[in-house]
Amino acid sequence: MVNETWCDERNIQELKSFCSPDLEFLTIKCRPHYLPREFSSIIITAVYIPPPSRHINGSERTLFNSLLCKLETIYPEAAFIVAGDFNKANLKTRLPKFYQHIDCATRGGKTLDHCYSNFRDAYKALARPPFVKADHDSILLIPAYRQKLKQEAPTLRSVQCWSDQSDSTLQDCFHHVDWEGKVSGNMTEYKQCSYSLRKAIKQAKRQYRDKVESQFNGSDTRGMWQGLQSITDDKKKSSPVTDQDVLLPGRLNNFFARFEDNTVPLTRPATETCSLSFTAAEVSKTFKRVNPRKAAGPDGIPSRALRACADQLAGVFTDIFNQSLYQSAVPTCFKRATIVPVPKKASS
Repeated sequence: MVNETWCDERNIQELKSFCSPDLEFLTIKCRPHYLPREFSSIIITAVYIPPPSRHINGSERTLFNSLLCKLETIYPEAAFIVAGDFNKANLKTRLPKFYQHIDCATRGGKTLDHCYSNFRDAYKALARPPFVKADHDSILLIPAYRQKLKQEAPTLRSVQCWSDQSDSTLQDCFHHVDWEGKVSGNMTEYKQCSYSLRKAIKQAKRQYRDKVESQFNGSDTRGMWQGLQSITDDKKKSSPVTDQDVLLPGRLNNFFARFEDNTVPLTRPATETCSLSFTAAEVSKTFKRVNPRKAAGPDGIPSRALRACADQLAGVFTDIFNQSLYQSAVPTCFKRATIVPVPKKASS
C-alpha cells in the first residue's frame, strides 16, 4: 500500500497492530528517500473505529494512548501521522499535542475521517468524490509544511582561508610585538581605571549622604521619616515570631555547615619549595607538537597559529607558566574548556 517511489519495502517496519470489535489500528515506521532534515523518520498509524463507538473505551483507549506516548519517547525526532475513520471519536481530547488537519465534511455533512500529526500546518485538506461505492468522500491532503531550513532567513558569513603566506605574516607580527611594553601599558591603564572607579564610588556615597542629611534640615516631616527609614532600613511590621522562626537560623546553619570539614587544614603550598620550571625551548617544542586540525578552544585561537608561531610565542608563555608554578595558582582562563558530548550506541 506504500508507493515504492516514496519509500521502498526495505525502509518500512511494522511496529504494532491491533484488532478488536471497538478499535482497529496498524502502525508502521517509514524512512522515505526524501525527508526534511528535522525528522528522522515517519511513523504512520491507520485507525478504524466502528460506527457504534463514540469514544475509544476501556483497555483499547489505554493501549492506543500508551502506544503513541511510548513511540514519541523512543523516536523523539520522528514525524507522527494518525489517520483513519474515527466516526464520532476525537483524538484531540486524549493527545492535545496533535493537530487535526481535515476541516471539511467527509460524510453526511460531518467530519468523520481525521488526520492528526505532531506538527502544525502539515496538510491542506480538499474534498474529493468517493471511490466507487464508498459512503465516505475521499480527501486529498496537500503538503503545506515548510522545512525549518526554508523558514529561517539565509545568513551570510565571511570565512577567511589560511593561505601559505599567513604563517609568515603572523610570525612577523609576533616577532615585532613588544611584550614588555604591552604588559606595563596594560597595568598602567588598569591602575588608572581602578582609581577612577574608587573615586566615583566615594563621590556617589557623599552625594547620597548629603541627600539624606538635607531631609533633616528642612520642615518636611515626611521626608525626615523617609530618611530615618532609609538609614535604619526600617520596614513594615511583620507577623509575630513563632517557634519555627526562632529555630530556622539554627537549622539553616546546620544544613550549610555539613559541607565543612575542619579536620584537614587548608594550607597553601610554600612557593619557595617549588623547583619546577619550564624553558622557552620546552614550550616551543610542545607548541610544535600541536595537531593543526584540532578545533580551537574557548579563546578562539586556532591550534595552527600556535604551531606556526611556536618560536615567537614561547617566551611570553614560558613567563606565564613559570609565574603560575611560582604562585601555585592556575589562571582562570586555563581552566575553561569546550566540552561536546558525543552519544555512543549501547553495545549489543
